[in-house]
Amino acid sequence: MIDIKPKIHDSNTLEFKVGFTPEPGVTYNDFHMNTWIFIPEVLDVNRHTYGKESFYRDTLSYLRLITPSHSLSELAGEESLPMSRIMQACRGTNGEDTDFEDEVKMFASIVKSSVREAFNDIAGESDNGERIAKASRMLANLAAVLKKFRALREEVPQSLPRGKTTWCSLTLPTSLCQTLPSSTPAAW
Repeated sequence: MIDIKPKIHDSNTLEFKVGFTPEPGVTYNDFHMNTWIFIPEVLDVNRHTYGKESFYRDTLSYLRLITPSHSLSELAGEESLPMSRIMQACRGTNGEDTDFEDEVKMFASIVKSSVREAFNDIAGESDNGERIAKASRMLANLAAVLKKFRALREEVPQSLPRGKTTWCSLTLPTSLCQTLPSSTPAAW
């Protein structure tokens, strides 16, 4: 299923938020989309003033993937898919041509979304006792996720010059990261 939400972003930008929802239980989903954009002639936008290369460059630079949704309790569990992907990236065994830094950033985005969802769930709770219980579970799950994540730091390959820097920026306060010598990751 394709979900399209058009939005005028500002006076110069038109945004189409397109969501592709895969069918459950199907291994391979294939989506095609044809787009026609009609621009008034008075704007003088044509193949001579705005070439195909410029159009595709401007269009493709704004494509984004939606962060996968995982609860904090899922991330804290033993069989967490995002945690296993980052473990594989640390060990260089993910079997894909995936950049280590991309995996770390994706994991951070997933955790951020999970914390936001947990917080919204707590904020929407009317019973004070249940709100306290949910907050306690959220904090315990977040502590477990961070403990697992930080434990993987030593498995970051030394061959990745930015690996330790990326890891540091996600796990330590910025002021401490700035004091670490970036040219000698082995000293960390």
